Amino acid sequence: ARAAADAVGEFYVFLREYAAVREGRQATLPEAQWKTLLSAFRRSVRSSQDPFQQAVYVIVGRCDIEWSHPLVVETAQDFCWLRLALVRPAGSPAYPALFSAQDYSLADLQETLVSYGAEHFAPRGTNQLLYFQVLLLSEQYERAVRYLSSVPAYAADAVHFAAVISYAKLLPSKAQAGDGGLDVAGLVSGYVQSFAHSNPGAAMAYLKLVPAASERLE
Repeated sequence: ARAAADAVGEFYVFLREYAAVREGRQATLPEAQWKTLLSAFRRSVRSSQDPFQQAVYVIVGRCDIEWSHPLVVETAQDFCWLRLALVRPAGSPAYPALFSAQDYSLADLQETLVSYGAEHFAPRGTNQLLYFQVLLLSEQYERAVRYLSSVPAYAADAVHFAAVISYAKLLPSKAQAGDGGLDVAGLVSGYVQSFAHSNPGAAMAYLKLVPAASERLE
């Protein structure tokens, strides 16, 4: 009980420092304070029966970036939220140099999700939008649209997502022009082709979003 009380007190002090950094009142987190927090985590929090307390230590103190618990991480969305909360740019000035061992970048998360593959999130073709969602959450826009366009039931939705993220300049330039990668212009022109003559006004709206698609119309 005494150890648990000490851990709470130590975390409170660290949380104040953390808030000061987040609010711009302080440049970095004190290395000594982080070491104290890490020690408390290893001494008592990691072995506690409260996974939510562990989660707070992991997210705020980055005590164990590989941590997971089924009571906290129940869904794919929970997993993405936890991993995104841990994402920090390498060498972030808000953390001591010793945090380099706990660096976790967006590229790390992207690699993990891709390694799982679509089948992990949509076994036997069920819930096919879930993989698309986690790809969007991890800023893998091109891969997300390419996956969605491969699912016949969502081919039209893929066109609309492609047009919007292209307009928002969230795709590499090669994808914008259809030069390798995702062929946004090809997707949009192929979709518009079916109603370009019967509904030219609607067709023009799409072509304004993706001008390169107009060059692909027959």
